[in-house]
Amino acid sequence: MTDSNSPFTHDQQTLILALTRIKERIKAASLGETRPETTVANIIPPVLEQLCDTFGLSTFEQDLLLLCAGMELDADFPLLCAEANGDPQKPYPTFSLALNIFDDPHWSALTPNAPLRSLAFTRGRRRCGF
Repeated sequence: MTDSNSPFTHDQQTLILALTRIKERIKAASLGETRPETTVANIIPPVLEQLCDTFGLSTFEQDLLLLCAGMELDADFPLLCAEANGDPQKPYPTFSLALNIFDDPHWSALTPNAPLRSLAFTRGRRRCGF
């Protein structure tokens, strides 16, 4: 049983809030909005903040990680991504979608020497379209 004040519970709660912010961005994109404001504050789970500090990830790269994590952790993400992509055959996030919904986007996030690529954060079962 987990204590409601434990660091684990706090990390879970902040992750849920962070993923909710990403979901709001995806939903807004399906309505044609670009880089919309969200009703959820930009709360960063402490573990993610430490990861970003350690590897020098930008805010955009941080959001890319959350987008990919959302695909694995939240069953709503595939449908939301398909709607935002305007194609039911694309139930996954694409780099184009990320460029449109996140603040301060940059193509350098995908260069071979960029942390997300060089450390293989965005590889895996190919659930992310980048």
